[in-house]
Amino acid sequence: IHVCIFPLCSFLGEQVKQADVILLGFPLLYPMDSEVRRNDLEMYESVTDPTGPAMTWSMFAIGWLELKEPERAQQLLRKCFSNITEPFKIWVENSDGSGAVNFLTGMGGFLQAVLFGYTGFRVAKRRLNFDPVYPDDIKKLKITGVCYLGSKLTFTFTKENVTIEVTRSSSEAQCSGLEAVLAATQQRFPLREGTTSSVSVTLTLHDFYPDLDSPILSEFR
Repeated sequence: IHVCIFPLCSFLGEQVKQADVILLGFPLLYPMDSEVRRNDLEMYESVTDPTGPAMTWSMFAIGWLELKEPERAQQLLRKCFSNITEPFKIWVENSDGSGAVNFLTGMGGFLQAVLFGYTGFRVAKRRLNFDPVYPDDIKKLKITGVCYLGSKLTFTFTKENVTIEVTRSSSEAQCSGLEAVLAATQQRFPLREGTTSSVSVTLTLHDFYPDLDSPILSEFR
């Protein structure tokens, strides 16, 4: 059975202007299993206007990164560069140069592909999730200035390690005490201002699931 999600009005045989149904996975975070997510990405990629608005392919890229297919995500993310015009690298709405100029939505989509795609950042009600994935040509990804529960954090992701550095903490954060928890072993790593915690990981152990009850900043599983 091929399960996927259709828009309210069926487009069968028609072309879709831009990312629509796939936005249910991100940024709406609508619960669905990986089969439905994959089917949506495959079906809508084949019928989406290749010259449509710039934010479209970055959203597809995030979807494929969720499914741990970085090479397929890279192929789609490269399409975004056709919306960048010279000589000042200004984004336009459509890849043929038409539409809005200095297209902030397209720029934002591209940045989200980096911030929420490769790191797997997901902001939930009671936790901050991570699920990093790395294409072969990326050796290190560093995200600075992440503000969370009164602390400012720097994350460095490589294929071997994830490093969390606390660069600043409020008095409340210092009292409550953030910590990283390795889910496989429940080993805990306190996170204090001016300290750095580094955890060795394999390529199959990437998920972070921070739980605010502790409060916990991040957790591998």
